[in-house]
Amino acid sequence: MKRIISFIGTFLIAVFFVGCQQQTVAPEDAMEEGSKVGEWVSYGDNFRGYFVEPMDEGEHPGVVMIHEWWGLNENIKNMAHELAEEGYNVLAVDLYDGRVASGPEEAGTFATEVRENPERAIEHMKAAAEFLKEQDNFNGKIGSMGWCFGGGMSMQLALNEPLDATVIYYGNL
Repeated sequence: MKRIISFIGTFLIAVFFVGCQQQTVAPEDAMEEGSKVGEWVSYGDNFRGYFVEPMDEGEHPGVVMIHEWWGLNENIKNMAHELAEEGYNVLAVDLYDGRVASGPEEAGTFATEVRENPERAIEHMKAAAEFLKEQDNFNGKIGSMGWCFGGGMSMQLALNEPLDATVIYYGNL
């Protein structure tokens, strides 16, 4: 029985680490003609994030994008551009305050720091939602999405802020 439990535990840990591996999207593939150049913005109580909006005129829904456990790296910025190309105002929040993990141990440390202070993370994400609502081209609809660590944080935002949609990509609930 101990062998079976040990095997299952090892399997689940392996699945978790494979699911949260850092992936990169080439910038030239992400920043096509459909989105404006992204910019770092400040909002709320000294929070920061990466904001991208669609090129086309008109009103658009907002999405609070939450990074995986690596932090707000180039891959997440590229995903923000891809989503903006589909017609969304996207604010990728930086829950690690400018830090990007270089390996799994560091990523785990950063994620643990945020999880141990959920009030600040929720305040940050709520401020991001407010920032999106204040945009001149906001259409009144707002959602959140995140991967891995960010998936769990997306759920936390949805539990603490009225949203029209929430997407959780393999996050902890």
